Amino acid sequence: MVSALYILHWPDSDIEYLRCEVVIHRNFHNDVPDAQLMIPLFTHVYRQLQPHQRTPILRDRGINYMYIWGENDLLFLAATRKNVNVMLAVTFLSQFYLILHHYFVTSHSNSANGASKHDDEDEGRSLQLDHLVDNVSLVYELLDECMDFGVVQITDYNILKEYIKMEINQASSAVNSSDLDGSDSDLNSGNFKDTPNKRKNDKKAKHKQIKSTQNHAVKSDVVEAKAEGLINSSIVRTQALAISWRPKGIFYTKNEIYIDIIEESEFLYDLETQIVKTNEIRGACQIKSYLSGMPQCKLGLNEKYISQVEYDDEVIEDEEVVVDRADNLISDNLINEIDLDDAGDVESTELAKDHDISRKKLKVPISNVQFHQCIELSSIYKENLILFTPPDGQFQLLAYSVDQQRRKDKQPIIMVTPSSEL
Repeated sequence: MVSALYILHWPDSDIEYLRCEVVIHRNFHNDVPDAQLMIPLFTHVYRQLQPHQRTPILRDRGINYMYIWGENDLLFLAATRKNVNVMLAVTFLSQFYLILHHYFVTSHSNSANGASKHDDEDEGRSLQLDHLVDNVSLVYELLDECMDFGVVQITDYNILKEYIKMEINQASSAVNSSDLDGSDSDLNSGNFKDTPNKRKNDKKAKHKQIKSTQNHAVKSDVVEAKAEGLINSSIVRTQALAISWRPKGIFYTKNEIYIDIIEESEFLYDLETQIVKTNEIRGACQIKSYLSGMPQCKLGLNEKYISQVEYDDEVIEDEEVVVDRADNLISDNLINEIDLDDAGDVESTELAKDHDISRKKLKVPISNVQFHQCIELSSIYKENLILFTPPDGQFQLLAYSVDQQRRKDKQPIIMVTPSSEL
């Protein structure tokens, strides 16, 4: 697919005299120049363009550049001379960035909450250059597992964490300020042997040696520290199965699953014409799964309530339509069985129309849905249920957007009218 992949550190890219530093690079094919010549060519092309012309895909001298910007001036770049799928390449770069974020930021903050509390919020939640420099061998191993000879292999963090058992070197910036305060007090007092801070740190280190499963609510299911380096033998077989995102052999003494619906609303109202121009909701379903074995979960939406809000202008005033969950799953064959050719078919025709209206109302008005690969799409169209086998840990089940076109003539719930103009 791609010929070379680079991770660059480029602070203040608009300044000419600053160089672009190559942190990680890997050449898969010999059809592109070396990194010492490749990066100056890319930086020259990038600086010649205006800010609005710097698209994620650039082409110069027969070389295609595909890149994404990360946090803290990190840039992930892929180059090739062939006509490849650029969306696949950009998606891989974003997935590889998320994998590094999981390894060096998310997992480290969960395992060392005491030290992360004293760090800044931006430093504790973002990928830094120090994380890559201090863990170069780990980054190369992740890259070799994710891409082989320029072809994407694995991009699932839950599978990679079972493959790679290397220890993560803590960044030099992540220093526990409580340890520094304790050392200063020890120097002033002259007591170097046994202090409250030292006993407290020794107690924390002793607890860190006892490893539990990801479900920290139950402390009975523990494994020894020697077992950390062991690899689950079923992981290799999992890649050839239909469910490749969840390895076998997962066990929790307490099965738990957490579902969070996170939504963002964008509302734009024109005060002069008094028309709602934009009324869109973007949401995502985040799940934390701590389940044993290979479970199958079913998730349904409250279609009756959501559709009633969306189609509130079409509500029948004379008669309230009450439709149960079972009626929603009735196939169209029941409507076809209604004999519409008889003499007194007026009532049956009205019944069929009411049933069509009720089925129309029970359709969830969401669009641009992005499903996780663990979801069985056939169950959504047949049963209006989301049937999935969740990966282990935290993941995003689906993302969606709701554009309320039918409610643009409605007035906003809260309107602030200015009494004076400046």
